[in-house]
Amino acid sequence: IRDFQIEGMSIGDSALDYFNESDINNATDSNYYKNKEYVYYLFWKFPSLEVYDSVQVTFKPDDKNYTMHAIDGAIYFKDNIKDCYKEQDKIKNEMDKIFKIKAVKGSGKHPAYKTGNSTYKRFRYNLSEGIAEIICYDMDEKLGPRAWDALYVTLKSSEFDSFITNEAYK
Repeated sequence: IRDFQIEGMSIGDSALDYFNESDINNATDSNYYKNKEYVYYLFWKFPSLEVYDSVQVTFKPDDKNYTMHAIDGAIYFKDNIKDCYKEQDKIKNEMDKIFKIKAVKGSGKHPAYKTGNSTYKRFRYNLSEGIAEIICYDMDEKLGPRAWDALYVTLKSSEFDSFITNEAYK
């Protein structure tokens, strides 16, 4: 997992190698996950982003090194899930060559939105030290203008994946 990058960032890197503390404190959005074990920061249209519309980095709030446990790159598709799926397929084909393992396909309802009208389609690579995913979210239009369909390429440490799967949305 450490060999794969999103906008040059890898799991285990310090966020301070890419953002200064002022950038982090002034991120577009930040929030704690349930029980405040992890905190994420969203950088929307950050000047150094070349591929993604936004990048979200996650680390433990008491970690002075800002060691990244998750990195998400997002490309937004305003009410255009078909283009999201096309881009997802392109990235999956590239990742299949890189990882040389079969992706686990999945789909379901977005766990953070209880209406059940927001869904996802995912390809997940279970790697030795973490997880890589390519996810298209088909968002409920009733959620408003910030709820665009989106493609996420996600890297997660095994520790954070266990937390997000078993604790974050329960």
